Amino acid sequence: MTSRGAHLLLQAKGNQPTLHAQLKTLPWAKIPVGDRTRDRGHGRKETRTIKAVTLQIPGGIAFPRAQQAARIIRTRTVDGKTSRETAYLVTSLTAADAQPTDLQR
Repeated sequence: MTSRGAHLLLQAKGNQPTLHAQLKTLPWAKIPVGDRTRDRGHGRKETRTIKAVTLQIPGGIAFPRAQQAARIIRTRTVDGKTSRETAYLVTSLTAADAQPTDLQR
């Protein structure tokens, strides 16, 4: 929570290389899938899979007040061509305040 009482939800991109690298190296293979959605429409299929983890590592990560990290994998198929995108998020919301389903939205 910020000094104004608001929570943060940030997508870590390449312009934040330290944070992005720290989130990318979390043990995602050991973390169970928290939510999965499938959509179809306009000639495309899309699957979004999210995993979330509480950040209780010594020293935390390079982001103040971070409570959870999430990884969303988006797989899209359009006209027979499949693409895959991975996004990393960090939030000041605790697991009690935001489950993977909430973060997915």
